[in-house]
Amino acid sequence: MTQNLIRLQDFAVTPWANGGGVTTELAAKRVGKHVVWRISVARIDRDGPFSRFPGMSRVHTIIEGTGLDLLSDSGVLPARPFLPVSFDGALALNARLLGGPCRAFNVIYDSKVVVVVNVFANDQEFEATAGEFVFVASGMAHMSDNTPLVAGDAMTLNAAVTVSPAAGAKILRVCFNKIPS
Repeated sequence: MTQNLIRLQDFAVTPWANGGGVTTELAAKRVGKHVVWRISVARIDRDGPFSRFPGMSRVHTIIEGTGLDLLSDSGVLPARPFLPVSFDGALALNARLLGGPCRAFNVIYDSKVVVVVNVFANDQEFEATAGEFVFVASGMAHMSDNTPLVAGDAMTLNAAVTVSPAAGAKILRVCFNKIPS
C-alpha cells in the first residue's frame, strides 16, 4: 500500500470548549506552532456558537443529519448534507440545527492556502493526486492500488490513484494549493 490509511475510529474524540459537540482530528499540516490546515470530523449536538479561527478560512460539509443554519449579523449560511460551504474562520456564527444532531467534515486552513472540497457520489469514479486527502463519508470505495475503503476511512495520498466509489457511497476529496513553507 502506497498511501497513508486513516481510520476514524482510531483517533481520540475531543469535546469542544463550549460543550456543543465533539471533534476528531484526522490530519493536519503545521509549520512550527502555526496550523497551515487541519481536517476533522465534528459532531454537533445542539444549537450554539461556532468556534472562531481568526486568520483562517473554513470549508464545512454536513455528512450526517439534516444540516444546520449558520447565523451571523450579515445573514444565514445554509449548511446542508454534502454541499460544502466556505467562510471566513473569524466570522462570528451561531449554529441552529434543523432536525437534530449532525456530523460535519471540516477543513480549517490558513487563508493563504487555496482549498477545494469536492463530493463524489455513487459510481462517480475520480482521479486523486499526491498530496490530496480522501474521506469516505458513507458506503465504500476501492482505490486503484487495491486498497479498500469503508465509511470513516481516509487517506493522505502519496501517489496518484483512481478512486471508485460503490453504489450509495459518498466520498470527499480535499485539494490543497499554495501551501506556505
